[in-house]
Amino acid sequence: MATDPELAGECYDRIAHLDGLSERKMFGVLCFMQYGNMICGVIRDGLMIRVGKPNMQAALALSDVEQMEMNNRPMSGFVATSYDTSHEVLDSLFNLARDFVRNLPPK
Repeated sequence: MATDPELAGECYDRIAHLDGLSERKMFGVLCFMQYGNMICGVIRDGLMIRVGKPNMQAALALSDVEQMEMNNRPMSGFVATSYDTSHEVLDSLFNLARDFVRNLPPK
């Protein structure tokens, strides 16, 4: 599956200032990592964002946000957003993701 460059840019623009960034193909999609821990990825027509289990309730309360599923199975700690999710919602999700991932040990 080809990665949408606009969505990839949306991810990268929100995390470019972080140290330890890298890109990796995981789950068949382009993912962005911080010190080896996934922050977000570009999926079908949206984004997959790792907010962590502690932040799931807050993330799911936002509009246009669903629990991420892979092969019809929920992915704990991950949410999915559509291509047209508002910038305000994306800002909130990326804040949750950065707060969660920064506390993980490097891989």
